[in-house]
Amino acid sequence: MRGSEERISNIKRIFNKNQFSRELSVPIKTINRRPDIQDVDHGAVNYFYYNKGFCNKTYNRETLNIVTFGDSFTYCTFVKPDQAWSKKLSKDIFSINYGMTGIGLYEQYRLMRELVNKNDKIIVSAIYEGNDLRDSIKHLNYITDSKSHLNKIQEKINKENFIKSILKKIFSKSYTFNFAAGTKNYLNLKNKDKHNLNFRYKYLNGDMDFNINNIDQDEIRIAKKIYDKDISENFIKKAFSEPMLKIKDFSYNNDSVLIFIYIPSAHNVIKDDIVFENKISQKYLENMARVQTEIFSEICEINNLNCLNTTKSLYDYNKKNNELTHFPSNLHLTAVGHEVVGETVGKYLYTLIENNEEK
Repeated sequence: MRGSEERISNIKRIFNKNQFSRELSVPIKTINRRPDIQDVDHGAVNYFYYNKGFCNKTYNRETLNIVTFGDSFTYCTFVKPDQAWSKKLSKDIFSINYGMTGIGLYEQYRLMRELVNKNDKIIVSAIYEGNDLRDSIKHLNYITDSKSHLNKIQEKINKENFIKSILKKIFSKSYTFNFAAGTKNYLNLKNKDKHNLNFRYKYLNGDMDFNINNIDQDEIRIAKKIYDKDISENFIKKAFSEPMLKIKDFSYNNDSVLIFIYIPSAHNVIKDDIVFENKISQKYLENMARVQTEIFSEICEINNLNCLNTTKSLYDYNKKNNELTHFPSNLHLTAVGHEVVGETVGKYLYTLIENNEEK
């Protein structure tokens, strides 16, 4: 679970690093994170971690269940737990949301092995367009490192906190020191932004700025590498197909119906009505979306997988309605976006079950 110092100091390590994935952790207690005011205007609520670190108010492990896995686009990021798309799939079958921020397909496989039981008859695995490739690359690095990334982060934080506490005791009342420290932080932020790729764009329908904080730098850097051919399409196929087939085998052995869904980035579902500040950034991202959706479809077809791309549903909704499916600042799904994804997957699931019953 990636995040601030506060979150890292209040986590519970649930799965140590092993051959299946890097180390995973969930919060020990509920942590509150306020959304940007720009997102509050579109229904964003305080960002909480819920029951057992996952986005469920209650659990029912004794009945037949739908279990969903994915990253922060499956988790209830800045929406209420019952607004997440996982809770919109069926009125008849209890859904459990095992979305976890900052994970990819390999980590989903790890979670499934630990959390799924024989009552879980439907497994939904969500692939997010923006960073799941990045997470697959991180997985390969994590399992080869002698030390886990979270431990490195914690060591760094402990060291920095020790130094800060000493400096604070000595200089906290010094105006000169505080002014110098504030200036240093400001210059660091300016310098960091100078080396970032420009991922800001304007949504013309409503004259609205998107990604004002220029976040998701990993996404655009990966997109640039794909555009520049530094990451080959064969590598992307391997990065997605290997964990997808592991998940397929696991679902088969658990006697569960498996569905893979593809969730697009914000820019991809309002693409006809946006202007990027940097045109080349738009080319990077459009190319990455095209490459990944084609590879997703190819993997699904070759391996006879149940797959659903939700891009068209979200795109169509944005074309016909004024409500946004993605928050403009943090870029995650709004409650409306979750509703669209949930309804789309629910209809697909219903059709799939009907067809299986007819056979």
